[in-house]
Parts: sequence; C-alpha cells; structure tokens
Amino acid sequence: MGSVLFYKKPVVLNRGVHSEIKINALSDGYKFALETNSIPLALAEFVDAAKDYAIVFTKNDDAYFPIVIVGLEDNENLFVDASGQWKVNYIPAFVRRYPFILADKVDGDDFNVCLDFEYEGIDDVGGLPLFDAAGKPTPVLSQAMTFLSAYQSEVNRTRKFTKKMKEYDLFVSREVQITLPGSDVKILQGFSVIDEEKFNALNNKAVCELFKRGYMSWIYAHLISVRNVSQLLKLSQK
Repeated sequence: MGSVLFYKKPVVLNRGVHSEIKINALSDGYKFALETNSIPLALAEFVDAAKDYAIVFTKNDDAYFPIVIVGLEDNENLFVDASGQWKVNYIPAFVRRYPFILADKVDGDDFNVCLDFEYEGIDDVGGLPLFDAAGKPTPVLSQAMTFLSAYQSEVNRTRKFTKKMKEYDLFVSREVQITLPGSDVKILQGFSVIDEEKFNALNNKAVCELFKRGYMSWIYAHLISVRNVSQLLKLSQK
C-alpha cells in the first residue's frame, strides 16, 4: 500500500504467520502523531470535532476531503503534549485506529487488515494476542476490525458529501493569517472551505436535497469550526 500518515511499515495480518504477535498500549500515548499539522476527518466526526478544531478541506487530484488543522508548522501537532497525551477531549478516528489500518485487496472487492510493524507496542512475549490458539481473531483484533469497517464506511460517506459540495461549486480556497507574539505573522494556506455566501444563495431545490441527505448539520459544524483557528495560537503559547 502507499504511504499513509503515521504508518511506516503496514503489513497485512496473516493468522498463520503472525499467530504469536501481541500488542501493548503505549505509555507515551499519541507521540506517533506529533509530527503533522493536519489530520483527516470523517463526516460523522464534524459535530464533536467542531468544538476544538478548525475543519477545512484539502484537494487531492480533483477530489476534496476534510481535515482538522492541528499545527502552525509543517511537522507540528499542538494538540499532543510532550508526554504523548492529547490535550482536548475529542481525538480524531484516524488517530484512534492506529496501529491498525485497512488496505485494498488485489481483486479490489474487499479489504485486508494491516498492522504497522514499526508500532513500538508490538511484543512477542507480553501484551495481548491478536489471534487465539485456533487462529481466530481475539477480542482485541475483532474490536479493531469492527472499528476499521465502520471508519471505512464513514470515509465513503464523506466522499459522497464532498462530491456533492463540489457539484454545487461551494468550495473556495482560503488562507488564514495568524499574528504571533512579537508581531510575526504565520500564513496557513493550501486548503478550502465551504463558501457561506454561495451556500446561503442556493435555491430551494438544492437546500431541500442537502437537508434530506442530512448534510445541513455537518455544513454548519464546518462553518462554525473555522473560528477555532484562534485555538492554535493559544495552544502554541502554552
């Protein structure tokens, strides 16, 4: 599989090859997420994430996908402290699924469950096993698989949402200027937001469609969340 944020060596799990593998939770928690300034976000997370993060959209090829901004510099996550603890209540699902991830099967009809073999919590002796004596997934792996499946469904739903926003030409490029202590100015750019004026100007047919699809609450959560850019300045000063 290609390079994915946080994952250095994702390997497809195989009950025959990896029957002895065990994993532990890390004492340094989320240190693996320290060196990034943005994290992908699924649609169902908007309302919770909007309380603390600025939700924006990035464009890859011709498709948009939501992210939360977590840093002012390229390799900076202001929401994780030096001990690896997350500073606010809501932690994005993209982070919580680590060290597991799904990868497309060769035939494209399903997914493989992968584990990042650079994860420091892997241990052949101590920890919780991924497979039982019969080669079946233990509760640890079963719970991870359920989470990954639900997350993938949300990713698919998110893509439908952004595709519809694009159809209505609601995305607009933005940049944000943040004045740092000492009058230095930091410019955040390379992202898009939903244009509130275009959204408010939609005709009744379009509004009804978005309402029936259940998109309205997520649109408003995004629009409100953009104000949280100021949170980054506060966190940078702590």
